[in-house]
Amino acid sequence: MPRPTLDGIRQASMQTINKGKLMVGLTSEEEMESQVSNDSESTYLDEAADILCPDMTFQQRLIGFASCFTIGYLITFMSFKFFIELIEGYPVPFALNYSFGNIMSLMSSCFLCGPRKQFKNLFDDTRRQTSIVYLSCLGATLVVVFLPIQWVLQLFILICLLITQCLSSFWYSLSYIPYGRRTVARVV
Repeated sequence: MPRPTLDGIRQASMQTINKGKLMVGLTSEEEMESQVSNDSESTYLDEAADILCPDMTFQQRLIGFASCFTIGYLITFMSFKFFIELIEGYPVPFALNYSFGNIMSLMSSCFLCGPRKQFKNLFDDTRRQTSIVYLSCLGATLVVVFLPIQWVLQLFILICLLITQCLSSFWYSLSYIPYGRRTVARVV
């Protein structure tokens, strides 16, 4: 077996990076084809990327979405078993589980439409403000948990952030339902 050269490793790495960019939607297939050399030789890294990121059927995507979404919300709801600890001044387990569950359920839609389209949908004109509020509250929740401030103030800030996070997630979800936001705005 020939010993790998530095140039061969560099070329294999660039091909893998380009393939990763294509999978997440950072480049188009045309751009990738113009960047990649005409070498049709399959490398070990390309084969590994194919194994780790296979093409999924629609049924597999639905199963992945449903599994990730369900597990994410189960983690979110199960985090309420730590709510008493949150009130007693130890918010870390609750906040970490709650935030992780929300992130997991939010990322579940990547199975349906892919990471690039999910990111575009998050920052679409109709969802941009809600997404920024939601993601900011998520990040702020994780930051406030570790701040060395009085636990009463920390509790108040965390509960405000969690309520805002819940409401913005609900408002974000309504943007996918035709006339959903308009109907709720009229009722409220």
